[in-house]
Amino acid sequence: MLVLLGAMLTAGAFGDFIMYAELRKEKNTAWILDDPSLPRLYVYSEHPGTDSTD
Repeated sequence: MLVLLGAMLTAGAFGDFIMYAELRKEKNTAWILDDPSLPRLYVYSEHPGTDSTD
């Protein structure tokens, strides 16, 4: 049981490191929002609450 729990926690940590490596490629001024229900991140070049003038 303990080995199975350790394997699951290790797999989750590995996924976190992959997301972190992908985030390192983004600009420092990017806004990152975490999806509360899925393992997904949303990256915005400007604050997500502002309307674009494009």
